[in-house]
Amino acid sequence: MSSHHVKVRSLYKMLLRESSKFHNYNFKEYAKRKVRHEFRKNINCNDPSRLSQLIGEAESNLQMLQRQVVIQNLYKAEPLVIDAQLDRK
Repeated sequence: MSSHHVKVRSLYKMLLRESSKFHNYNFKEYAKRKVRHEFRKNINCNDPSRLSQLIGEAESNLQMLQRQVVIQNLYKAEPLVIDAQLDRK
C-alpha cells in the first residue's frame, strides 16, 4: 500500500469520526454523507498530483469539521424529536 493510500484511509476514518461528534442529527448525518460521497467520487483517482490535492482538501475539511463541532458544542440547541427517539434505543 502506498503512502497516499494509508493517508487517505486515515483521513477518511478521522473525518467520519469527527462527523459523528455533532449532537444535532441533521448536521451529523449530512457531514457523514458528504464525507462518504466525496471519497467515493474520487475512489479511482491514481494521479499522484491530484491525490495530493485531494488530501490537502480533506485535511482542510477535517479542520473545518473540528471547528464546527466546537462551535456547536458552545451553542447547544434543543434536541430534535429524532434525537430523543435515537436516545431511547
